Amino acid sequence: FKPERWIDPDNTDVKEASQPFSLGPRGCLGRNFAYVEMNLILAKLHWKHDFELVDERLDWEGSSHMHVMWWKPDLFVRVLARAAAKLD
Repeated sequence: FKPERWIDPDNTDVKEASQPFSLGPRGCLGRNFAYVEMNLILAKLHWKHDFELVDERLDWEGSSHMHVMWWKPDLFVRVLARAAAKLD
């Protein structure tokens, strides 16, 4: 799994400049807890639902820009509850 394969090689945005939890010894104490919590929530969502883009023609990575903060266009997805599989 390599999500960077979708990034345009000519992109000049410096996305590493965005550090929402700060860095260094005085960084956010709850950062690791927040990351674990985000992973659990995303795993649960992906386990119970299927996702599909509403507009498949949208170039979301190409339309995102980094200035002081990341500016990203709206990304509309359709969330569908997965049907429970029966194991007989």
